[in-house]
Amino acid sequence: MTYREILKLYKQGKLEEEKQKEVEADIEKQNAISEYLFEEDTIPGMEFREENNEEEGVEAEQDNYFLKMINRSIKRAFIKMGVTIGAVVLIIVLMIVFALPGFVSLFYYDPGKVIGENQSNGRKTNQISMDMAVYTELFVPGYYRSRVEVDDLGYGKYDICIKQETSINGVFTDLSGKINKNNMILYDTNVIKRPVQNVFMRTEGTEGLPFTSYANEESGEMEYGGPAGTAEEAKAELQKLDDKDYYIAYVTLDKVTDYEEFMKWFETMELSDPWCSVYLEDEYGTLPTYNIGFMTYTDSYSMCYDEKEYPGLAYPDIPYKVPDKEEAKTHFLSILKYMSQQKRFLKMMGEEMSVDYNRMIELVKKDGLQLNGFAIVADKAELLALAEEEKAIYIYTVPIR
Repeated sequence: MTYREILKLYKQGKLEEEKQKEVEADIEKQNAISEYLFEEDTIPGMEFREENNEEEGVEAEQDNYFLKMINRSIKRAFIKMGVTIGAVVLIIVLMIVFALPGFVSLFYYDPGKVIGENQSNGRKTNQISMDMAVYTELFVPGYYRSRVEVDDLGYGKYDICIKQETSINGVFTDLSGKINKNNMILYDTNVIKRPVQNVFMRTEGTEGLPFTSYANEESGEMEYGGPAGTAEEAKAELQKLDDKDYYIAYVTLDKVTDYEEFMKWFETMELSDPWCSVYLEDEYGTLPTYNIGFMTYTDSYSMCYDEKEYPGLAYPDIPYKVPDKEEAKTHFLSILKYMSQQKRFLKMMGEEMSVDYNRMIELVKKDGLQLNGFAIVADKAELLALAEEEKAIYIYTVPIR
């Protein structure tokens, strides 16, 4: 049996105990010899020969030269091997420190990914800023956010700060949190939280909306209401509001109204820009969702995006004007399309299955922009005046958080 075969049996653990000990001793001996050769300048048995006489002089010189070459080659081989192993270890360490965190992040949502840069002001748009701008415009009236700062920690982990850039009441509320491998934790979930119930009262033409009903104290008959009670109770609640505070008011229209008709009426009053609630009931009398809409003005004009893919996603800054019917329709279709494609972001927000965006797009294209209500930020005096309008039949308010 050859020694190579014996080593193979040793690695397989099939040698007898005595034979196994002999092999281990040989291995230890070989390691010791290798270390000794690396540390010594010469190899035992290959020492330089001294010239004993003139006849042997030439031969001895040739032998010495040959032995020097062998020693140098062996040392050079050991040094080369050591340098190679050191370089490989260094490369691996550098990859772990610098490349691996970014590589791991490729498999997860990257909030800091730059999707465009504004050439006029140099401001870059990252992924989560655009996602948050579209999301808050669709679902969270009064809490529009279009700027998110991101600190990349590697391995799919990020610290984020959702900035508030405009305010009516002079109070700015930034929202901090973190993202860890497609999981987002916000330290105050109430700021950009969707309404948990239908905030508009059911009226004629909005049979698809979920509704609340109350018994009339005088007649005993059931009548529609909303989160603030009946229409009369909601109106009475307005008197209890603080004169100095601002509120988000969800206003129900007396009937489903075309966007163009609504804006003609709304512009007769001096109120803040409205958020328009879009009502889209299909042929089966159901809604893809409710409490969803769009704004007539945003500050996302400075953001960068694919304008061919999402035309009108952001309104122009100058000159500012109220978007007409077609501009508003194009804008709403684009934000629906954009949001439908942000699967990872929606999953983090817990919204991935709550809205049938494609169905909504079909209905908007077919029916246009039909509104059942709107939302504004206003004070008590403005809301009391609005409550006297025949078209505003129900107002539900919540304090600005």
